[in-house]
Amino acid sequence: MAHGNTIKADRDAARMRPVVDTIRGSGITSLNGIASELNRRGVPGPRYGTWTAGSVKNMLARKVARASRSEIVKSVSWLGAAAEIFFESAA
Repeated sequence: MAHGNTIKADRDAARMRPVVDTIRGSGITSLNGIASELNRRGVPGPRYGTWTAGSVKNMLARKVARASRSEIVKSVSWLGAAAEIFFESAA
């Protein structure tokens, strides 16, 4: 997948989070159930198709992967700031 497509897919997954959270909150938690509910609501699936259990799984995995990268960046930023403070106080 090209870089631009990855960014778009990440953005689309982020926009879907509140919708999926609402569906899960209503008690529908299986991948098939979420896909069926998204289709029932008329939410366009990937590439304007219909949602399947596989496409829901991929979208949820993308959210997790993106969140993990975000957490890594936060951790690295924190470590960099801590190191900066440490070395300034040691000087």
